[in-house]
Amino acid sequence: MCVERLESVIFIYVFLYADKPDKPQGPLEATETTPNAITVQWKPPKDTGGLPLDHYVLEKRLKGSNKWTKCPGHIDPNETEATAKNLDEGQEYDFRVMAVNKEGESEPLVTSAPIKAKYPFGECIVVI
Repeated sequence: MCVERLESVIFIYVFLYADKPDKPQGPLEATETTPNAITVQWKPPKDTGGLPLDHYVLEKRLKGSNKWTKCPGHIDPNETEATAKNLDEGQEYDFRVMAVNKEGESEPLVTSAPIKAKYPFGECIVVI
């Protein structure tokens, strides 16, 4: 049997630090508009806080309002586009998106200007 005497012991501690993710990268902009739906797109955050993203949250508010409303639906962490539905035709909306992991919600990425719920090239006229 071989016994060695240890004169010193070195302990190494590894601290894993997790935090909320950074806000998604911009710009947050419309890729499609209709009179009652607007699709917006963004880029993932640079830093996920050391944890995988769980999902994104998209919120809307009418231009001039202070009240943000969550847009229904689950946005998977690998998606960077979402559609807000049931909008009022002709109204302008601000949007914001947040990244979420197990530590919480990021700061929001906000649209730089309101987006109008309308056909992209003006009014659609149907002739019969």
